[in-house]
Amino acid sequence: MANLRTPALAALLPLSVPETKYQQANASMNLAVSVSSLASFSVAGLVTGLLGVPAALLTGVALLALAALSLLAFREPPSAPSQNAAQPATRSFREGLGYVMASPLLLSLVGVAMLLNLIMTPLAVLLAPYAKALALGAAHYGLLNAANVAGELLGFGLLNFVRLRAPIPALFLGTCVMASAAFGLGLAPNLALAMASLALFGATAASMNTLLFSLAQSAIPAAMMGRVLGVVQAMAMGLQPLGYALTGLLLQVMSVRQIFVGMALLLALASFAWLRRPVREGVQPEAPRLELGRS
Repeated sequence: MANLRTPALAALLPLSVPETKYQQANASMNLAVSVSSLASFSVAGLVTGLLGVPAALLTGVALLALAALSLLAFREPPSAPSQNAAQPATRSFREGLGYVMASPLLLSLVGVAMLLNLIMTPLAVLLAPYAKALALGAAHYGLLNAANVAGELLGFGLLNFVRLRAPIPALFLGTCVMASAAFGLGLAPNLALAMASLALFGATAASMNTLLFSLAQSAIPAAMMGRVLGVVQAMAMGLQPLGYALTGLLLQVMSVRQIFVGMALLLALASFAWLRRPVREGVQPEAPRLELGRS
């Protein structure tokens, strides 16, 4: 169900803010979602400890019902009229897919996102064996996860105040930074440097994700926003199952550190995909500088 939320929120956002504010609005929304997710872990642990597992599950159901009821207080912003508003879901998907395939920019953005997600998939699988490779315990494994999440929050928070006006150089440099962070994980001799690398990786990935969503929203007509963004998300995440399977196979023949170094090399090579002509010609920078603040 959570995957239904992302394209819906992304489709509503362009109806609520001007295009020049897409980046900050996406960053604010992602930051709110991340903070609420972190808070939910604390609430779940507290309720489970005090009242038990059944009470924690009922609390979750009650909070979901409260969230659904709260939506009744909000009026959906007006959208551009669609000629096929009441069409079958399969037709909506075909139209969304057709729009992506006909747009060189969207197709290129989705293709690079698929490649990057495939390369980055091992990170979610390898943290536990990585902690073991560093001779760390369960508590330190938690610190590794916390460093990555803290980096994500920093990335979302930063884009609330810094507007990137040259997105393609930012995406290219961001991918190079992620490659450096993965290389740092492969060579980190202790917990502190491993946490720093994970925080850098999380901050950069969060910033790039926000920037990609903003670019996609700018390239899609408002009347088709939900259909196209649903397809974009499905395609971008489509290779992750393959990434998990490949990670399992790689662990049979490579060490965790070697896999991280391999990730770094692949990310460095993938960074040049942002310089392909469809991407460069489809995205025009507003100005070769950063704009500070929310003006």
